[in-house]
Amino acid sequence: MTSEEKQKSALRALRMQDFAVAEQYANELVEEYPYSWHARMLLGTVKTQQKQYEQAEEVFREAIKLQPENAEGYNNLAVVNRHQGKLDEALELARTALNFAPDRADILYNLGNIRKRMDDDQAAQDAYRRAIEVDPNFVMAYNNLGTLLEQDGEHQKAFEVLLQGLELDHNHPM
Repeated sequence: MTSEEKQKSALRALRMQDFAVAEQYANELVEEYPYSWHARMLLGTVKTQQKQYEQAEEVFREAIKLQPENAEGYNNLAVVNRHQGKLDEALELARTALNFAPDRADILYNLGNIRKRMDDDQAAQDAYRRAIEVDPNFVMAYNNLGTLLEQDGEHQKAFEVLLQGLELDHNHPM
């Protein structure tokens, strides 16, 4: 099996939540290509999906060493740190990711999630708004922004934002 086939198989298994198979292929890729940033990012993603956050953190740190100017590694590491409750570190990592890719909606969304966990609702709202500005089809950003507006008592604004998200994807579980 070629490395491309292994990567596709790992991604397919990951989508199907067959984590054992995804991890097997990802580990094989890391073993075959120890200096591959992509292989480490794949393995870190599998570990994150399995909620093996400490292992995911280690793998993403290795990926960052291989490509220290790639925003994706910092963003994924920020997600892992947020899940572990390391919010200050997660915030710094998300900011670093934004330095490398200031117009990435997924990074802005992650920043919003971090700020939300830090109980900084205004900064979270700002991040979600910026994510929507960058990617007007980012349904989850609408969902999280609408939820925060609702919690802040801005019911009409919340309704409008949530409706915009639903108009983008009628089947999305907002």
